Amino acid sequence: MRSMSSRSRCDDPLSVYQDSLTFDPAVQLVEQNTTLKKEVGITERRLLSRNDRIQHLEALLTQADAKLAQKNQKYEAQLQTIRERLAEG
Repeated sequence: MRSMSSRSRCDDPLSVYQDSLTFDPAVQLVEQNTTLKKEVGITERRLLSRNDRIQHLEALLTQADAKLAQKNQKYEAQLQTIRERLAEG
């Protein structure tokens, strides 16, 4: 009596078919192409996410720069007022 483990792969038509698909270059190319498309999709989503983050940070930087310029202008005006008072007195 033969056990399932001693059964030859050639006796199982499904395994022979699967083996033939694995060694078929066209099937391998299709599988590789599918995998590469998935990887490209993942990479594109990461890139879009990073670009969104960069744009957000650039907007924050622009706001901070404008706020700093406004504070500097106020400081310079106060400093000029103090200089004028010292020059008068």
